[in-house]
Amino acid sequence: ELTFTGHLGVDVAIINNTCRLRVAVNSMRVVEGERVEETQWITVFASNERLKGLVPFLKKGTQVFVSGRPYFGVYSSPVEKRFVPDVSCWLNMIEILTWPKSTDVTTNSQLAQEDNNETF
Repeated sequence: ELTFTGHLGVDVAIINNTCRLRVAVNSMRVVEGERVEETQWITVFASNERLKGLVPFLKKGTQVFVSGRPYFGVYSSPVEKRFVPDVSCWLNMIEILTWPKSTDVTTNSQLAQEDNNETF
């Protein structure tokens, strides 16, 4: 089981009934006394049916917690002329932790506020 927290790098993509999410996972380490931040990209796959209700909310910048079955691979990078590790996973569970700053999603507090302003 692979579990991690990260931010979506792009809106969810749906191709042939399979959803693909690109999640950026940041880590920090110290190299020669300096902090160095690294970003690892993990591709998450899920059936469209599994994410049916969440797709409109999975936008670039959304922070998510993901749990899934990992797949590891290596590919050859023509730019860097070296082998690069690749991590992906098949989704078991996803939780939305925070919304991106520029989201158009209506929150529960906004809905409650609208209900209070409504006259009957």
